[in-house]
Amino acid sequence: MDPRAIMKPDAVIPAAAGLPLGRQIGYGVGVYGIFLAWMMTAVTLMNFYTEVLGLSPAQAGTIFLVASIWDAVTDPVMGWLNDRVRTRWGRYRPWLLFAAPPFALAFLAMFASPPVADPASLFALALALHLLFRTTYTAVYMPYTAMIARLSTSARERAQLAGVKNMFTAGAALTISFFAFDAIAWFGGGDDARGFRITAMLIAAVSVAALWLCFARTAEPPLPPREAGARPPLSATLSALVANRAFWLIFFGVIAFTGCYTMINKSIVYDAQWNLGDRTLARYPLTAIALAGILSPLLWVPLSRRTSKRTVWMAGCLVGALALALIWYLSDLPLWPRTALFLAAGVGIHAVLMTFFAAVADAADHGEWKSGVRVEALLFGCVSFANKVSLGLGTWALGLGLDAAGYVSGGADGGQTQQALAAISLWMTLVPAAGFLVSAAIIAFFPVSNAVHARVEAELKART
Repeated sequence: MDPRAIMKPDAVIPAAAGLPLGRQIGYGVGVYGIFLAWMMTAVTLMNFYTEVLGLSPAQAGTIFLVASIWDAVTDPVMGWLNDRVRTRWGRYRPWLLFAAPPFALAFLAMFASPPVADPASLFALALALHLLFRTTYTAVYMPYTAMIARLSTSARERAQLAGVKNMFTAGAALTISFFAFDAIAWFGGGDDARGFRITAMLIAAVSVAALWLCFARTAEPPLPPREAGARPPLSATLSALVANRAFWLIFFGVIAFTGCYTMINKSIVYDAQWNLGDRTLARYPLTAIALAGILSPLLWVPLSRRTSKRTVWMAGCLVGALALALIWYLSDLPLWPRTALFLAAGVGIHAVLMTFFAAVADAADHGEWKSGVRVEALLFGCVSFANKVSLGLGTWALGLGLDAAGYVSGGADGGQTQQALAAISLWMTLVPAAGFLVSAAIIAFFPVSNAVHARVEAELKART
């Protein structure tokens, strides 16, 4: 697809106009492309590291941890840079156009199987390719998520847009959950390395097309006068960031939550492979969680519009924790009742996933209302960093936990010890359930309800 054939660089919409459905869908398509690659990484990459490259679980987890530390540099820098970008296409849309091809190529490189015999060199190469992917991911996803603050100033419209985004996110997760391992087996024909590589090629192509389509179908409104003038000095920006209590509650709530979510996804694959005896059975719980992302906005979006994002976040954490505890307690359940409980866990998980970036936009407004300094993209960059740090910590902890329980990459005489099998179950259920409860306790103090945001929005508009 040639982006020049579809882009409309001068398209703008009035800031006060409602958001048309077509533009909402155009926005959602972008995250489908991004999350096809991200969910392939989240669900299959650790398994690729241990079962194809032959890395240990601890080495695989360490790669994810180091990548999250790298994000500590790239995410805030990208946020700071976006706050200073001014183009005729807006602050954020150009990144969707120009960063899409490098993002796809870096993703594809991660699933290469280099002929490197030395374990230390193989680990170093896998780490370098992962860091390259994470850098390009930041270059597309951080601007994409920050764009939600530009598309609408209404907390209720943002909740609606977050629901649309979550449905496309869930659609990408559903695609990977249901088809990834079958595609790997089909394309590989017994050669997992080949299967991973061809599947990654298809995903990379779809990702580029989706991001270019999102660029074509979205438009950022003109900056309001209070933002179009001189940019505040870095010291004022950092002071406003540090003083934004609403933002920090989201930051630490995300750290408590998303690492636990990735533990579930990655443990499900190992659980299917070793506890259930067939890795392709992972499609059922993973698909149930993804399907919940398509269905659950029908519940969570109306609740968010009537109450607050805080209420939805807390309710989702409680629902998810209860479902995971039941999966652990009822460990001998047949496949379909067990899948139903994963569906319930997914309903809770997606309440938080659809909420936290929309809540950041509200926190940016609240912070500007209190301090007089608008900090927008940097907030999104920092929360994106928190999200990925949590993912890295969760994967690293899972790798250490499996190593400590005696997990052997590739299996030991065709299987794993009972201790390792029990550890897989524990890291899939009770550990993430505890993290969800911590996240709920943190976000209970989030100060921006819908009523508060309506007052903030009115007063900010009065300042322009």
